[in-house]
Formats: sequence, structure tokens, C-alpha cells
Amino acid sequence: MIEIPKPHTRETLLTCLDREIRMRETNYPSWVANGRLRATKAEDEIARMKAVRAVIAQLPATQPELNLQGRR
Repeated sequence: MIEIPKPHTRETLLTCLDREIRMRETNYPSWVANGRLRATKAEDEIARMKAVRAVIAQLPATQPELNLQGRR
């Protein structure tokens, strides 16, 4: 089980996901070009991160924090 040290707000999770998506969009093209990653895998991984972001974005903004400990 992964332990999350503290509850996170929807906004902090979205900020983290945005950063991760930008990192992948920036780095994956060169990784594909040098053979480190297949293009289809890169596209799938970016699409999954965007899907996770969309799910988190749909959570109620009024919920002050998300306690994810113990969830799998």
C-alpha cells in the first residue's frame, strides 16, 4: 500500500498532474526519437494522464481536501 503523507486538495492534485503532463509532452518526443520509448506507448501514457486529470477535475471543488489514505 502506498502511504500518502497528508490529504491533498483537488487543486494541488491538478497542479501536479499538469506538471507531469507537461514533462511527458516535453520529454517523450526525444525519448521516442532515440528509441527509449515507442511512440504508441508515449501517446497512451500521455492520454492516461490526461484522463486521470479529467477525473480529478470533476471532483467537487467545495470538498476542502481529499484523504486518499487506505484507498486502492
